[in-house]
Amino acid sequence: MKRFNIVINVFLVAAIVASLCLNPNRENIATEQLSKSITSDKLRQVSFKKIEDKKEEATEEKKVVEEEKQEEKEGPITESVAKVEENVVNNAVVASVVTDVLEKQTGTMSAYGPDCVGCSGHLATGFDARQSITYQDKTYGTVRIVAGDKKYPFGTIVRIKGVGSDFNAIVLDRGGNIGIGRRFMFDLLCTSEAEASRYGTHYNLTFEILRYGY
Repeated sequence: MKRFNIVINVFLVAAIVASLCLNPNRENIATEQLSKSITSDKLRQVSFKKIEDKKEEATEEKKVVEEEKQEEKEGPITESVAKVEENVVNNAVVASVVTDVLEKQTGTMSAYGPDCVGCSGHLATGFDARQSITYQDKTYGTVRIVAGDKKYPFGTIVRIKGVGSDFNAIVLDRGGNIGIGRRFMFDLLCTSEAEASRYGTHYNLTFEILRYGY
């Protein structure tokens, strides 16, 4: 009887093992579980990315709000010392700076070129007028060049008003008929005598001295 029970148990175990081995759905179940696991991981990754994107958007919005608050706090930018403007004078862009006027004169202005009779092309300061009719000043930027009275040391900045757009010029030269009490108050440098002739003589101009010397 005991042996019979043992044999029955052996057959039962064998039947169970065979059932497990022959179960056609085992592989499908495992595949389904793996697929569910992968899908879950992807969902978690997508959710995490959305969270990160929201965080970045919130950070950018906060930054914009802070910048707007800072701009409102600071108010509009003003230039209390100088205001830079750009004017076109004889097809040349001339930068001008509005500052305190040190002296004001009224008079006549003529024009001349580096190829004038008796001219070498170099100004009294040694500046080569054949290369350029403008000068780059550290403070006033691009300015025109004029010959002026000895009262005004080289480097003096004069604002000329009354010839179209106002513009700034720098005294870098002298002239026989140029100066206070003479025929012309200032003489404007042009590219050539031909251009100077076309430019002509201008009367009743206002000359504002903005700086003496360099």
